[in-house]
Amino acid sequence: RRIIINVALLLAAIFAIMIMSARENRMRHIQQISAYIDVLSNRTAMHVSDVLQDREVAIDSIAYLYGDTLTSRDPDLPRLAELESCSSFDRIRFIDEQGMSYASNGETVDCSDREYFERGILGESGIYTSLKSRFDGQRLIGFYSPVRYEGEICGVLLGLLDQRSISNMLKTDLYGNSAVTMLITTDGCIIGHKGGIDTHYTGRPETLND
Repeated sequence: RRIIINVALLLAAIFAIMIMSARENRMRHIQQISAYIDVLSNRTAMHVSDVLQDREVAIDSIAYLYGDTLTSRDPDLPRLAELESCSSFDRIRFIDEQGMSYASNGETVDCSDREYFERGILGESGIYTSLKSRFDGQRLIGFYSPVRYEGEICGVLLGLLDQRSISNMLKTDLYGNSAVTMLITTDGCIIGHKGGIDTHYTGRPETLND
């Protein structure tokens, strides 16, 4: 009877040790995954930051070149299309002094109340995000810079990245699988994502499960 009891206690002890070992291995594995995700997140964030900074520099250069080739204060659509085709932007718009935005195909939309126009016409450059473009309803990231003709500001140039470019910029692989990544504005709205999120979602991230 003592032998049976001892064997039972031994088996119980072995079982308990196995459970504790499994828990420790699981926790260690979770910690390793968490550390890997932190590193991966930082790399993705740095990559996105580098891309955005590169586009800011690019739009300043393109705006300078565009203004340097103007023969009047009016929009030069053929030149706009040429710059659009060889730039790192998906599309480029010229906004005149009245706030009328011109696409390279001649389509126009009034954008006089847009922040990028109000700032750009005053000589500022920067980044602008839009949850709904007035041209096609897309969510976009825009980079704006003033255009000068004969030394005076005559409009604003806006370079845009569309949803496909934003998605490619956010692409991140986690153990061979595509991770869910999002680009969120300071007020909590998703401007771009890669994987796992409803493409029509435009609200705040805390309502994703609603």
